Amino acid sequence: MFSFNVLAAAKVSYLNVDGDNVHFATAEAKAVASPSCVAAETSERFAVSLRTEAGRAMYSLLITAMSSGQPVTVISGQDCADVFGLERAQSVSISPEVADSSSAGKPLSLYKGDGVTKLGRIVGPGANVNTLYYLPVENEIEIKAYYNKPFLTTKTLYSLYFESQDCSGDSYGSSPNGQTYAKYNGVDGVKMYRYSGSKHFQYQSVSNSNGCRALSATSSQTHYLWVPYVDALCGESACLIKE
Repeated sequence: MFSFNVLAAAKVSYLNVDGDNVHFATAEAKAVASPSCVAAETSERFAVSLRTEAGRAMYSLLITAMSSGQPVTVISGQDCADVFGLERAQSVSISPEVADSSSAGKPLSLYKGDGVTKLGRIVGPGANVNTLYYLPVENEIEIKAYYNKPFLTTKTLYSLYFESQDCSGDSYGSSPNGQTYAKYNGVDGVKMYRYSGSKHFQYQSVSNSNGCRALSATSSQTHYLWVPYVDALCGESACLIKE
């Protein structure tokens, strides 16, 4: 008796948590006419309330479906009772796909830059190629986003200069030219730095891929302060995606 509310199975293409509500869409266009309360600009989306046990269960199924690539079947509630302008999903079910085990891909996970510390399981791409969503290891309920912006907009520092003669203390480099982050190619490998101001002084030593070298008297000039940068999520280098 409810067959007119059932949509054909399709993969989840959009998932967003907004307060106590979840908005989602599938890769296939709706085959059933939406109720009159639905806004035209969001007509292809559904809403689920996290304030109810049923809503939380549907959200869990959506996460599972998105992470595994399995299609879902949605039954429409034919109203906008949960979110104004969005069609309410009455129920969501996973429709397993039978795949050849030889061609089945392994799930991908997000790791810190060290390649060892696992941050969580990747559940889908973000709005652009440099953003993705993942479920944290410590909390596989709340989806989080990873955006590697600090590691995209960088310049390269080949030398760092110091006021001391042994390359100790604050480190200075070339002008940031509008870029906040930099990669320094030093004797210990590549490390991330963040621009933090400038200072006019006479440098006494320089450090690069060959190590530290004391310098004779040089003219005083403006140098730009670069401080070591450790990303709160990834560490000293960009996060990695691994099976």
